[in-house]
Amino acid sequence: MDYVLEAFESMPMAYILPHETGKENSMAAAVLKAVQYIKASRNDLEFETKSKVLSYSIHEIDYFESQYRLVHIVKRNGSVETITKKLDDIEKEYKLDYFYRCHQSFLVNMAHIKQIDKTTKTIYLDSGQSVPSSKQLFTGFLEAFRKYKDGAV
Repeated sequence: MDYVLEAFESMPMAYILPHETGKENSMAAAVLKAVQYIKASRNDLEFETKSKVLSYSIHEIDYFESQYRLVHIVKRNGSVETITKKLDDIEKEYKLDYFYRCHQSFLVNMAHIKQIDKTTKTIYLDSGQSVPSSKQLFTGFLEAFRKYKDGAV
């Protein structure tokens, strides 16, 4: 249920705060809108391994890291699950609107970006983790991140 708190943190305050003051039902309406927002933004991703099926919300995942046909799913709490897949396949199979390929080996969740260091081309996440960006993909990443922040994604 961690994704509920993260969704509340990332959603516009207009969804949380009542629009009309003095009415009993305004808070209930605001909570209902918040629940609908969370449900709509949950976007479960399922990955199958030899021994189990993994299901995650996009809010739980900080980034994907690829190494030798293995993909590490790095979650916000720091835990890592590894699946046998290529990063290219994950990009093709799943709708990852909030993720961007910032490096040949990394797909980062733009909703969790706290800071970007343009000098070192390092992306810092609000969970305390960091992800490198390649020189070739950095300009495109910055453009995509600006569009994401402006709400165009």
